[in-house]
Amino acid sequence: MIFFSASAFGFFSSELHGGDIPQDAVEISADEFSALFDGQAAGATIIAGADGRPELSWPPAPDLQALRADAAAAVKREAARRITAIAPPWRQDNDNAAIAQAALETAIGAAAVTVDFAPALARRSAIDAVRRTSDEIEAWIATMPAEELVAIDWSADEHWQEDEE
Repeated sequence: MIFFSASAFGFFSSELHGGDIPQDAVEISADEFSALFDGQAAGATIIAGADGRPELSWPPAPDLQALRADAAAAVKREAARRITAIAPPWRQDNDNAAIAQAALETAIGAAAVTVDFAPALARRSAIDAVRRTSDEIEAWIATMPAEELVAIDWSADEHWQEDEE
């Protein structure tokens, strides 16, 4: 027979423990014992109920708003990491200056554009693609259920590949 003692907070077997089973122990079936440990493996905690019988206590459901905020923050961090890999801030500043200079020279009708701004435009395009993807992922996060949110690695390339080609 299997017993549960709330005072010792443990399980006892009449075969193993003989007469050393606490006085408050209650008998439980093998099916109850198995169900308790299956529940524990699934994330519940075994507790002593008000009547001294063991029962499962499930953690509260995660706060969906907090999970979404955490996921969005993780996406923003990953986007920033990817953007910095394309061009660190100093390079972005220089690229913006080159693009602005080329635009000004074109606007005033200069005989020729004096700066090679094509690499700057290419980097700007790649950065804009990361930002678009980040926005799309954040919109997706806003519709996801909690159980999906906790299981995703937001840095995984599968979420970002389209815009990094």
